[in-house]
Amino acid sequence: MIQGIVLINIASGLEEEVISKIKDIPSVSQVFLVYGTYDAVAIVETDDMRKLRDVVLGSIRRIKGVISTTTLIVMESMSGAKQST
Repeated sequence: MIQGIVLINIASGLEEEVISKIKDIPSVSQVFLVYGTYDAVAIVETDDMRKLRDVVLGSIRRIKGVISTTTLIVMESMSGAKQST
């Protein structure tokens, strides 16, 4: 499985609308509205790089209100990391 972390800049005022549309994309497993340089982060899971490309370029970037994206390809998952309380 290929995982991509997509960092998304969204036009002001369209955040909720864009997030709602991203959540409806089948390959998107999670989406977060965040503070900072980016407005949202989406976790995309696909079978291969071509499908990841199609989701980012053909689905996410075509949503009205998406200004730009940066995609990080997951090299290795470090699951099981404990969070401090």
